[in-house]
Amino acid sequence: SSGINAEWPLRPGTEIRLGYRDLFLRDGRARILTLRMMFVWFTASITSYSLTYMALNLPGSQITNFLILSTLPYLVEIAIRFLIIDVVGRRTCLLICLVITGLGLTTMLILTSFFSLSSLSVSMPLYFLVKISSGIVFTLAYLITLELFPTVLRQQALHVCSMMARVGSVSGPMLGLLDGLYPGTSIWIILGVVVVCFVMCFRVPETRGQPLKDSFEQLIGYGCATPTTAKGKGGYDRF
Repeated sequence: SSGINAEWPLRPGTEIRLGYRDLFLRDGRARILTLRMMFVWFTASITSYSLTYMALNLPGSQITNFLILSTLPYLVEIAIRFLIIDVVGRRTCLLICLVITGLGLTTMLILTSFFSLSSLSVSMPLYFLVKISSGIVFTLAYLITLELFPTVLRQQALHVCSMMARVGSVSGPMLGLLDGLYPGTSIWIILGVVVVCFVMCFRVPETRGQPLKDSFEQLIGYGCATPTTAKGKGGYDRF
């Protein structure tokens, strides 16, 4: 079909085996989708893990703060995500959670720069809110990846996205060391990552209610972002 690199001819009677290079080298549209989802996974991971370790710097008991931020947000997140994901859609919910995360980080940055987060009654709810929203982003990243990529590439897509999540989980705790240079440096970095992710997610397709894809051709014909009512176009506009 058109738009597919000639290096991958589809010969009749041969079994089609796709690999990791097909995500990045076979077609530019697949490469862009893959890179976007990898960055969403990275953003969710670095935000969540960074906040968990930043809890050690909050006023009060370090053990209590760590336990609260590493357990309770996940319980609340489970209840929230099942209520809203199927109602407002994956992409819309993803953008909303990124906005909440960004606003929470901005408020934390202001408090860190001017008030040093000295009050636990103020800082803990902010950390709690951002942990919940970033956790929902993580769930949505996983769900969209499963629904977006076709069966022949779904496993490979999960692998590369999970790899980026591991990079984020390793990088997150290290950001706290930068706060020794200037207070709030780690929050500045995370906020910048969230803003970039928010912009990129405007071009992530909505997958709610769409049939799962089976072939690479269906992936590159998936289009982008805006559902259409016209028949025969796969339900999405082109890139």
